[in-house]
Amino acid sequence: MKAAVSQKIIAENLGLSRMAVSLALRGSERISAETRKRVRTEAERLGYRRDPTLSALSRYRHASDAGHYRETVAFVTKWREPQGWRENYVYRFFKGARAAADRTGYRIEPFWLGEYNTGTKASAVLAARGIRGLLLAPMEQPGAISLTWDKFATVAVGPTLLQPAVDRVLHDYEGSMRLILEELLIRGYRRPALILPPRVDRITERQVANTFLAEQRRNPALRHALTWFSDDETARTFTIWVRKHRPDCLITLSGQSIEWLRADGWRVPEEIGCVNLHIKLCNAGWSGIDYGAEEIGAAALDRLDLLLQRNALGLPVRAVKTLLLGRWVQGTWVRNPSHE
Repeated sequence: MKAAVSQKIIAENLGLSRMAVSLALRGSERISAETRKRVRTEAERLGYRRDPTLSALSRYRHASDAGHYRETVAFVTKWREPQGWRENYVYRFFKGARAAADRTGYRIEPFWLGEYNTGTKASAVLAARGIRGLLLAPMEQPGAISLTWDKFATVAVGPTLLQPAVDRVLHDYEGSMRLILEELLIRGYRRPALILPPRVDRITERQVANTFLAEQRRNPALRHALTWFSDDETARTFTIWVRKHRPDCLITLSGQSIEWLRADGWRVPEEIGCVNLHIKLCNAGWSGIDYGAEEIGAAALDRLDLLLQRNALGLPVRAVKTLLLGRWVQGTWVRNPSHE
């Protein structure tokens, strides 16, 4: 059986120290680009593979040493205003990623793409700062990002990045919709209505709507369920639609539904219930899904950590998607199970 190639062998072949080889394989800027290339070439020639057990131990040691600085990673934003993302739900992703970075020895810095005319220029600035790891924040509008990808390990947060295909961490929209419907059924609701803007339907790759419709077909108890896909959700259009179709519970992203229903004379939750797909976007009292933006941000940083440990720069051959299931939160706008 052929013996495993170690960093010691690579070091001896090249006349380098083991520490220099270790740093070079991690892409450290402390080692010259020429030496890093020599080390990678020799490692590939010998068929070197990192020991996963030692890698896990290394990550554990780094995580255990809160004061150990490793490197800086970028939280890349693509919004019209440089600080626009901070006033949005995106800031919760950043908080989660920053907490994970603090635990594992990284520093995370926001990086606004709007400051640069081209992706090539933005990439050059990132590289000049010694940044190898990128977290791509959710964008204001779904779209593509163009950077010099072979310089970076990259993980996208959320569903808005359309191109290129990179590893990503996002909410499990399908699982959370099933969870909502399960909770509504045990509370006696049989005519729920999903109200969703088409833009959100597209961003979530239609997972929310498709899951709702699939459960309606699968479960006879949901045969009277309703859907409304409209970009024209105003108080007037909303109340007209609800009066006409008379659902017993609304599943929505709008935080204004309660106000509109009450203004139209509905008693909530006695006559109609309300569930929010993202309760952290609305006021207290809502029932619905807390999809854990902080946990998603932390998981994205952990994935980026793994890629950096492996020196996995560039676009992946097969992108990995990590899904985090949301958590049901019981509020005051739906019946309790005991009220069936």
